[in-house]
Amino acid sequence: MQTLNQAIAAYRRKADGMQSDLAQAQQADAAQLAALAGAIPHILPAQLIVLYQSIGGLHSTQAHGPQLQIDSVQQILASRSANPARAGMGLLDSIQYSAPRSPAWWDGVNAEEVQQLNREYLCFGWFKLSAQGNDMHWLYADYFGRFGILHGKTDRLHELQPVLRQMLAHSPARQLFLPALLQDVLQQMEQALPQAELLRA
Repeated sequence: MQTLNQAIAAYRRKADGMQSDLAQAQQADAAQLAALAGAIPHILPAQLIVLYQSIGGLHSTQAHGPQLQIDSVQQILASRSANPARAGMGLLDSIQYSAPRSPAWWDGVNAEEVQQLNREYLCFGWFKLSAQGNDMHWLYADYFGRFGILHGKTDRLHELQPVLRQMLAHSPARQLFLPALLQDVLQQMEQALPQAELLRA
């Protein structure tokens, strides 16, 4: 079975010459992980800690083609002064952070529900299969340490409300193995490369 590092390398080989690439960020040390653990209302899943220690973070280096953003621990901590909500890694706060131009879209979701969703779901990244599109996919972990992907459109975020209300009652996350989830994301991005380049042309 392909490892996560192999999946990253495979994507880079396919993206070579297509103006799309991935860069890794600084790996986390024990002090940074301790600082992050003290700054968020979540327990960091063990597999996410391993990702931060081994890969650091991943981000697309070009504005064209598929986009992936998984901030390193250092980047998350550095954002605390400018955006404390983002540093908390709550799902709703992270959605708003990644789509800042969207209007107030959770009107009708009360403050307690917002706090519960931010408390019970940790968002650690997002990806898009086309830089020009409005489709967004947020990567999250639930309170059981399971992983999932929330799909939405940045110009119609209000349509997420029914899904989020269901998430208040039970978690839809089913993936127990974070590398497998990220390998699937990279495969989707790899498959989208020709289409993304055709659209850009």
